[in-house]
Amino acid sequence: SPLSGEFNLRVIGQNVTYDGDPIGQPIVLAEESNPNFGSYNLTFMSPIESTPGGMVFSVEAVNLPNGSMFTNPGYNTIRLVLDGNSPLVLGVTPFDGQERHVGPPAPGGQAVTVNIQDSVDPPTQISLHYWVGCKSTVAIGCHDFNFDGLPQEDEYAEKILSSPETITGGLNIFNGLVDDSMLEHGQVVSMYVSGKDGQQNQVAMGGGPVCPPTPQVCGYAPGQILPNWDADASTYRIRQEFEPVVDLTNSSIVGHEDEQPLHPGIMYTAQVVLSDRNGWDDIQFVQFALGEDVNDDETSIFIQLEEDENGMPKARLNSGGEYIAVSNLYSQVSTFGDDANQLLIRARFQLTWSFPEVYDTDGFEHFIPVLKVTDKPCNEGETTPCFSKISGLGSNAWSLDNDFRFYTEPGHIKAVELRDGTNHYNDEAEETLIGSGQALRVTGRVLFSEDETPAPPGAFDVVFGDFDHVWRTSPRDNGEFSLDLLVPAVNSGHLDLRLRLDDLPGLAQDETDPLPRVRFAVDSSNPTIQTVMLNEVPAGSPLSIGEANSLQIMLETVDDNGFDMENPAVLHYRIRAGEAEISRGATALPETLPFGDQFFWTGEIDLTDMGATMLLPSYVVDVWVSGSDATGNPFDTSNNNINEPFATWPLSLLGPSISFTHPETEIEWSNPSPTRGETSELEISILNEGGKGDVQFVLQRLVDTGYWNEEANTSMPVSAGITAVASIPIVANVEAGESQAYRLLVLIDGVEMDRYNVDPLIVKKDTVRDGDALAQQASDGQFAIFMYLVAVASLSAFLWMLVMYRKMKYGDDEFEADQTEVVAEEMEQKEVPELKVQPALPPKPTHVPAPIPQPAPQPTPQPSVQADPRGIAPLPPTGLPEGWTQEQWNHFGWKYIEGFSKKK
Repeated sequence: SPLSGEFNLRVIGQNVTYDGDPIGQPIVLAEESNPNFGSYNLTFMSPIESTPGGMVFSVEAVNLPNGSMFTNPGYNTIRLVLDGNSPLVLGVTPFDGQERHVGPPAPGGQAVTVNIQDSVDPPTQISLHYWVGCKSTVAIGCHDFNFDGLPQEDEYAEKILSSPETITGGLNIFNGLVDDSMLEHGQVVSMYVSGKDGQQNQVAMGGGPVCPPTPQVCGYAPGQILPNWDADASTYRIRQEFEPVVDLTNSSIVGHEDEQPLHPGIMYTAQVVLSDRNGWDDIQFVQFALGEDVNDDETSIFIQLEEDENGMPKARLNSGGEYIAVSNLYSQVSTFGDDANQLLIRARFQLTWSFPEVYDTDGFEHFIPVLKVTDKPCNEGETTPCFSKISGLGSNAWSLDNDFRFYTEPGHIKAVELRDGTNHYNDEAEETLIGSGQALRVTGRVLFSEDETPAPPGAFDVVFGDFDHVWRTSPRDNGEFSLDLLVPAVNSGHLDLRLRLDDLPGLAQDETDPLPRVRFAVDSSNPTIQTVMLNEVPAGSPLSIGEANSLQIMLETVDDNGFDMENPAVLHYRIRAGEAEISRGATALPETLPFGDQFFWTGEIDLTDMGATMLLPSYVVDVWVSGSDATGNPFDTSNNNINEPFATWPLSLLGPSISFTHPETEIEWSNPSPTRGETSELEISILNEGGKGDVQFVLQRLVDTGYWNEEANTSMPVSAGITAVASIPIVANVEAGESQAYRLLVLIDGVEMDRYNVDPLIVKKDTVRDGDALAQQASDGQFAIFMYLVAVASLSAFLWMLVMYRKMKYGDDEFEADQTEVVAEEMEQKEVPELKVQPALPPKPTHVPAPIPQPAPQPTPQPSVQADPRGIAPLPPTGLPEGWTQEQWNHFGWKYIEGFSKKK
């Protein structure tokens, strides 16, 4: 025997036919090196199944060394038929979930086919287990013995199927009959298959009972085993054909009333409610025939029902001709309520303008829509519908209305003048007055001729005009239209305009009788401004600034058709200084006086804006007028605008004329040196060289910041040529020894005419007198008082010693002699200087306004300050009074001394 490992031993398998011819390529099942002593043992796993002719297994020596050969390759062979697969149930008909009509009664029945795939030694007979789902008390052959409607394991009947039809490829077809003739619509039959092939392999995928064999009860109640309808091989359902039912109560044309017209261009909804006990998918077509004839496709809508990807109904709409337009986009179909067999179809459609005129009967004859519903054929392979039902919608009678009319009820057609809202349309077509160029808005509504259905938007043109003037628009939503225009100027002065419809679609006509009409008397001329006066001052003449806060306006205008009293003319003004604008304003002139074609407008204006604007003589007032006449024609703006005003006035000071430099002017303080808190009045006497008017004196004080602050003012009326007398009180509120500078302004009509620097006020200390003065002097000079007392005591002691000395020398008689005559004699011998006392000046009388004096020689004016002939007053022994300056003493020293004399 050869040594081990010199070559390989290999086992191969080759499928063959019944005649031994090889099929396909051989397969290697095992291979290993040769063992010692020439003895071998090979173990391998064979294929599960061979061809029907079997598989030849061969042992070969391969990879022999030194060119050796295997001499008997066909000697070590064996042929075996391999069958390790179970027969496979490929399908059972009727299919699972299929609907079938009942078969003929026994000996006939429902044809049942079982397809089993088994190529090697297939089974020759199988067992068909079936359960007929009806109560056993109903008929023989019903298998629901416990009346629970569920196929229990012990309720299945068994039928042997044999002699299958064999088809190439190992397909074995078993045929049989099951009696289901006693079943009704919706009842089921459950089937499963069992059996073995020639090698005792069990039939696979044959299913089993729906309710498994367990101690627990099969059912849907809690605690029960749920039935598994997928466990059997097939469960088919009995189908009984039913006629579709149309719910005429809920089927109608939405948007339409019975015996009312249908209109082209208006969207309607054909609502159809159907039901079929075979399910909504059994309905195939729905025809909605408007013209009462299902054979007239051109007036029909066809609805085909389909199933979408979610198993829900879907509709596809088609129109039978050009007379009806349908919308698949806005149409809907769905199940109705909780019943899956009931269907709701909402088909959107509208009539076209070419719909036959024969259906336009003006409401004297009506047509009833007809519904035709067809379902699917009763049996597969057929094309004829099982049922076809025709129903009429008796509560939706209709006729065609494709004509239009204007809605002429009062208040629905308007020709409104936008300027003031005046409606110029009237049912009697009376002529109304309007101005050329005025904006007019014509509005209204267009309806179909037989009812109040509004016309569809944009279906035609609405024309307003006459032969020479035409304006167009089209209706919008709800049939409404609006047209804006400007009233043209016409030579005749009259317009006769009508509303009509144009470019109507199809066979439509305008049935409005008579046509709406608007008549105008057109005013093409503008009103004229004749003159404007302010305070009766014509344009160009000076205007008093003093009267500018209340100017009376008088405006004269002319117009043939008059003016609207509720819309007065407006006077505009501008105050400017050269090209610079100071202020601007306007005022209406509500008071009107008509006189023929003349109208006089009056009013009042305040150029000062209640004192907010200060006017100066260099200012100019420009005036122009705006407004319109009764027809809305405005005033001409040429030479009547802000750049070219209608009239202009220069502003001037026409009142009083006052100057502080006039020789008769007197301005002085009543008390030039008051104490702190004391009042001093500035007394003013000044001559008015101009006309009458109001004068205002303003006293200003110089503050620390260098500005002048107004302290007080006074106003008074003055007449021409009269001296004005006024006084302004001021309280001294600075410290003693300080002075306060003031200046005086005079204002005429709010304008400063002149200014004057007033003598400053000098505040002095308050002079202390009597006991208070003695107390103050005592507190200020305690040492002097002490020395005074010492001097008095020393003098008293000296006199006492002198008296005592004389008494001792001359005695008592000499001391008591009267010395009066001696003293008088000595006084007469002395010369006393004569004092020249200036008589006191009388007080100035209080000045009051006096009437205009008669011409008389004017007295020579006295100067406001005169030099005292006595010269400068002598200073007191203690020097200048406290708080006085040398300048004040030079001017007022004698008054200070005279004041002390009067007090004594």
